[in-house]
Amino acid sequence: FLPLLVAGCEQSARTPSRAAIEVTDHANRMVGLAAPARRVISLVPAVTDMILELGAADRLVARTQFDADARLAALPSTGNALTPSLEWVASLQPDLVISWLDQPSRSVVGRLAELGIPVYAARTESIADVLRTTRDLGKLLGAIDTERAAKVSGARFFYLTGPGALLELALVNLAVQQAVAA
Repeated sequence: FLPLLVAGCEQSARTPSRAAIEVTDHANRMVGLAAPARRVISLVPAVTDMILELGAADRLVARTQFDADARLAALPSTGNALTPSLEWVASLQPDLVISWLDQPSRSVVGRLAELGIPVYAARTESIADVLRTTRDLGKLLGAIDTERAAKVSGARFFYLTGPGALLELALVNLAVQQAVAA
């Protein structure tokens, strides 16, 4: 009876359970987590800035060479965000990696997924992208201080130029506040 019980336990440990948190990333892939992410590596500096502004700096376990915020100085660097050492990333045991959506990162996303590491592919090229990514981060990170999140400034992660920049920045700020309130 005992070997049968042990075999049954081993089988249930290998049977994947339904994720408690699910979002669809910008590559239209389902990203599922059993619990809110506590060990996060963001390979997208704009998303790293979003995480910082959402009050979740303590969740980050690494940074890229392009992340300049002083709060990240003590974190180890992935180096190039497009082609990090996958072995090194895996050694940090992240429960979520946030990656670029573009083609050079596709192999990184696929290989990390093969290692069983959940990967969210992000795009931050438009107001709609920023809103969606902010909402998805809120879900993936779990409870976020919504008052602080409402103050997330588009200027921290959105580089705008040209005559419409001020208007677009105002729209980003308004849209992020509305997204957090939803």
